Amino acid sequence: MRRGRYYLLDLRGCSPSLLDDPEFLREMLIEGMRMANLSPLGEAFHHFTPQGVSGFVMAAGSHFSIHTWPEYGYASIDIYSSEETPVLEEIANFFSKKLQSRDFSLTELIRREVGHGDEEGE
Repeated sequence: MRRGRYYLLDLRGCSPSLLDDPEFLREMLIEGMRMANLSPLGEAFHHFTPQGVSGFVMAAGSHFSIHTWPEYGYASIDIYSSEETPVLEEIANFFSKKLQSRDFSLTELIRREVGHGDEEGE
């Protein structure tokens, strides 16, 4: 099995109204999946009272998730793909622009490769 890539985004100075719109955020994550040629298999979103959204879109071997704090103009987004997808950084920039972020940081993690001999006890 190939190793995966995990992008962790911290977006600041975002539009509070966009951060509090679950349908907008859902469409944004799905559009990001399409940019990576991924087909969504399932999703879950929750709109908090009085504000904020948590959401998750899953594809085969991949998922994108978001948690928002409109009162602070802040969102955290996780982008994971088990495939070598060259557009993940492009997707991160797309999310930043869509949310009108004035400042964002991106952390990349690489999951180690797994395969034969990785089973427990070997």
